Amino acid sequence: MKKYLTLLLLLVSVCFYGQEEEKEIVIEGFYKISLGGGGHALFPVVNNTVNGPINLEIERYKIPNGFVNTARVRIKGKKLRAKYNYDCYYVKNRIVVDEVTLIDTTMLMEIFLKKHADEKREVLNEGEERIEYFESEGFYNERYGELYYVELKDGEVTDTLGICFEGRASRKHSEVYPDKFTADGVYVKGSGFKITGRSYGLSGEYNSQFNITELTEIDTTKTFYKYKQERKNKEKQGVVEVEGFYKINGRENLFFPLKDSLVQVPIIVNLKNNKLPDGFVNTSFVRLKGKLIEQRSFFESYFTKYTIEVDEIIEVDTNILLEDYLKKYQVYKTKPKIDEQRLEYFEKEGFYSGTFEGHSFVWIKDKEYEGEGWAFFDEDVKQSVVVEGKMGLGIKSSFNRGIYMKVKGIRTYGKRYGHFGGWKSQINISKVEEFDINKSLWEFIELKIRENGFYKDRKQKLIFPKILEEGKKYTFKAVAVCDCTLEAKRTGGYIDYTFTEKESTGIKNSFSGRLITNPWTYDNNTWDNYRVTYESVETESKVYDNSKFTVQVYREKDENGNITIAIEDYINNREFGLTQVKN
Repeated sequence: MKKYLTLLLLLVSVCFYGQEEEKEIVIEGFYKISLGGGGHALFPVVNNTVNGPINLEIERYKIPNGFVNTARVRIKGKKLRAKYNYDCYYVKNRIVVDEVTLIDTTMLMEIFLKKHADEKREVLNEGEERIEYFESEGFYNERYGELYYVELKDGEVTDTLGICFEGRASRKHSEVYPDKFTADGVYVKGSGFKITGRSYGLSGEYNSQFNITELTEIDTTKTFYKYKQERKNKEKQGVVEVEGFYKINGRENLFFPLKDSLVQVPIIVNLKNNKLPDGFVNTSFVRLKGKLIEQRSFFESYFTKYTIEVDEIIEVDTNILLEDYLKKYQVYKTKPKIDEQRLEYFEKEGFYSGTFEGHSFVWIKDKEYEGEGWAFFDEDVKQSVVVEGKMGLGIKSSFNRGIYMKVKGIRTYGKRYGHFGGWKSQINISKVEEFDINKSLWEFIELKIRENGFYKDRKQKLIFPKILEEGKKYTFKAVAVCDCTLEAKRTGGYIDYTFTEKESTGIKNSFSGRLITNPWTYDNNTWDNYRVTYESVETESKVYDNSKFTVQVYREKDENGNITIAIEDYINNREFGLTQVKN
C-alpha cells in the first residue's frame, strides 16, 4: 500500500509541475532582434534602468511598421517560463506576444544606456539583472573550461568579468581570430553591455559579464602574459634620467642614449602624453625621465632591446642634432668588445639593391669596393625620391641590379644584421643626395673583374664564363615553339644579340640589344652553377623586377657537343629553348 501511495504522490507532483500558469502582462522596454544566438527579446525598463532580457515568441506580422532594432516598445502578452537561453544572456521568462506598440524609434537602447550611465542605481532584487553601456579594453581567455575577461584602465588591471561576443563583434572576431575557443589572454577593445545581478563565466565565479557588440580592435600579438611580464619589468626598473638624441621615423620614436659621450644603439620611446615640447626639431638632443623596460621591438628600421616609458622631457637642445654629433664627436679610443654595437656617421657613394629580403647598400671608395650593409631608408626619404615617375623609393623588390647613389646617414656595426645575419653592418639612410638609375652594381662588378680579376677580395679571383668564347659570334635556333634564331657575341661580361622570328611571309619580329652577366653566376674556383644568366642592360630592366630579355647559357653541352640556351622573352611573355647551329 505504501508503495502505491508513493507512486501516486509522484505522479501528482509531476502533473502539477508540468502545469504552468499563464499570466497576462503589459510591459515596456527595448525590443532587440538576433540576440547572441538568434531570436527576439525584450529588455524591460524600470525607472531608467534596463533589466535582463525576456524571450519573445511572436509572429512576424505582429512587428509594427517602422520598427527599428532596439526601439522602445510596449508589449502585451502572456508571461511564461523560458524554454531556452541565448549564447550571451541567461533568460528566465518568455512572453507569448499578442500586441506590440512602438513608443520611440530614436532613443534606442544603446543611446538610452549612455544617457543614463551616470545615474545612481537602486539595489537589485533577488534574481534581477541590470544592463549598462560599457566601453573597455583588456584581455580575454577561453580555454580549459574557463571563459573570462581581464579589464584594463589606464594600463592597470581593474576587474575580471565573464565575456561574450555578440552579433557583428562575433563575426569580426571569427574573421580575425577564428580559433576563439583557445584564446590565451588575447587583447581586445570594444563596446557593448555590462550585465550584473548573478554569477557569470563558465565557472560562475564572476559578478559581471562584458557582452561585446562592437569590436574595434583585436590583437593576438598583445597577450596577458606579455602584459604581466612588462609589469614585472616595470617593478624591477626604477625611474631613470638619461640624455641623448630623439628621432621620429614613421611609427618609430627612437632614443639614442649618450654614454661616456658616445652615442649608443637606439631604444624605443613610449611618450606617455604623446606630445613633444614646443620648438622640438627631429633628432634634437634631449634629457628624459622615465622607466627603462626590457622589451624587444621592430617598427621601421631598428631591432631594439629596450623601451623607455617617458614621464617627462626635461630638456631639449636643437643646436646640435644626431648626425652632426656623430660626425664631430663619435670617436672610439678602444677596441670593440664581443657583440658590442657601435655607431658612426655615414656619408658614401655606392649602389642600393632592393631585392626581396636582401635590401643592401654596397659602398665604394676611389672607385673600388669598400663595404656593404643591410640598408634602410628613413620614411621621409622614401617619399622624396622619384624614380621613373614613381614616388617612394623604400624597401622593395626592385633595383635588383643595384642603383647608384650618394647617401648620408648612420652605420651600425658590431653584430650580424639582416636576414640570416648576412651583413656585418646596418646602414640607415637619412638623405639621398644623388642617384643615377643608369649606373648599376652589376656593371660596376663587370668593370672590376675586367680590370682587376676580382670584385671584393684579391684572393677571390673571378673570370667571365667562357662557355661562349670571347669575340666569337654564335647562332642558336629554337627547337620548337617558333621559327626563331638568336645571334650572340660575348665581350667580357656582356652579350650583344639579335633575335629574329620568322613566319611564312617573312620576318615577323626582330630586335637587338645588350645583356650583362648576373654576377652571381661568374666562374670562380668553387662555383659549380649549371648555367650562366645574362639580363638586359636597359634602364627599365634595372628599375623593375623583370629583365626585358634574358638568356641562360647551360654549362653542359648536348649529346652532339652543341651549346644549349634558354631565353625568357618578357616582351612577348614566353620562354623556350634554343640549340647552337654550327657554321
